[in-house]
Amino acid sequence: MKKQKEKNIVQSGTMERSIRKSVQLPANLIVNDKSYSGMIINISSNGVGMYLDTTFQEGIINYDKKSILKLELYSTLGEQISLNCKVKWLRIHEMVPDGLITRMGVEIIDPPANFISLFEKL
Repeated sequence: MKKQKEKNIVQSGTMERSIRKSVQLPANLIVNDKSYSGMIINISSNGVGMYLDTTFQEGIINYDKKSILKLELYSTLGEQISLNCKVKWLRIHEMVPDGLITRMGVEIIDPPANFISLFEKL
């Protein structure tokens, strides 16, 4: 059995939880001009929860409220939706010997109409 350690990084303060809908949508997170493939596992009207298939180094995301990340998700019809996001929470799982697996939740800054439409249709 693999050994697992978990590190949680959560912004301080009260977290209100929006209605979530379970999905499986492919996505790419772009950080410092490098793309990381992942899967969106839940969606709300102003955010998404996802995991990254690709292991990446813990320090690669500047966990700062002002840091903006680009997320490209693909709707159930294959439409690419580009979003500007900021990290709300980040969990890095160390899976020995496989490396790091990252799960994260992001808040969408000014969700575009095509994202809102996708959420409403789910």
